[in-house]
Amino acid sequence: PTPTATPTPTPTATATPLPYTRIHVPTVWRHYPNPHARHWVVRLKEGVEGYAGTRDTYISRWSPETSYGGLSWLSLRSKEVMVGLISFDLGRPPEHASLVRATLRLNRFFQSNSNHVVVKSYRLLRPWKEMEATWLQAAAGKPWAAPGGKADVDYVASPSDAVEVSPDVDWVEFDVTPIVYAWLYLNRPNYGVMLRGYGEGHVEYRFASSEHITPARRPELVLEYREER
Repeated sequence: PTPTATPTPTPTATATPLPYTRIHVPTVWRHYPNPHARHWVVRLKEGVEGYAGTRDTYISRWSPETSYGGLSWLSLRSKEVMVGLISFDLGRPPEHASLVRATLRLNRFFQSNSNHVVVKSYRLLRPWKEMEATWLQAAAGKPWAAPGGKADVDYVASPSDAVEVSPDVDWVEFDVTPIVYAWLYLNRPNYGVMLRGYGEGHVEYRFASSEHITPARRPELVLEYREER
């Protein structure tokens, strides 16, 4: 018999797995974050580790001439009936570092009923005094542009955050990164943050102020920085 040639198999190209996974990097990033960069977290809370730079109070439409500075709580009420004011002395940020995030934390300890309220945080545009601010004036002889504050005159109209507050939440956190960024890098004056409550239901929430007897429950501003070199 005549021998028959055995066909030689043709090799098939096989893709070699790459040693990495393709990822999408947002175009707003100017460069890849350095995984070895140092990271700082600064916590500002009245009476903790010697810090003494918090001012806070609230103003009420129901008592337009009353100042509530010095109380151990801040009241916020839906329909913007009670409005909070708070500021922190930031000190100097770490050298060669950029702000990553800023968070305002408030401790809830009372509510008038079970209704929820949406609280929005705004950058203040007008100076005020803790022991003099009322619904009618930011300081003695210095009225608000409108009672309770006017958008784009007394505070920036766009909030940095909006948080729904309910009775089952102990700590409420607001993202105030754009506000703090404006203070640190855009040369905007640090007049603090205004907190305004919204919602269909009628409800009042109370949060521990910087005068609260328990330091751990007082308002806290958490600043996160990343090293930039």
